Amino acid sequence: MLPRAARLLNGRDFRAAYSRSQSYATPRLVLYAHARKQYALNAETALTSRFRIGFSISRKVCRKAHDRNLIKRRLREITRQDILSQAGSGKPLDIVVVARRTAIDASYDLLKEDLLRLFEQASSN
Repeated sequence: MLPRAARLLNGRDFRAAYSRSQSYATPRLVLYAHARKQYALNAETALTSRFRIGFSISRKVCRKAHDRNLIKRRLREITRQDILSQAGSGKPLDIVVVARRTAIDASYDLLKEDLLRLFEQASSN
């Protein structure tokens, strides 16, 4: 599970990330990244406060909650294993990842490749 400090938790944060963000896309995912001021409440949250991430999979993309949750679980695990380790470098970002219809049939490896590519693009700009 992602640490609480690394998650977007409320609708206000999601709306801010959407409205003031730059977007990056692949055939399966869209990533919205919004640069924000860095904050760290204590040493424990200092590493994860570099970015916060949220996931959005619409019912229009997939009708079954089971399939939407499967995609979200995969994306969270990719974030936890591969992206959280990179959180210490770069500028602080709020990130929203939106799945497209083609993400339903994508394998874990394809989602991982897409998400890592999008995260690198967002971190470099």
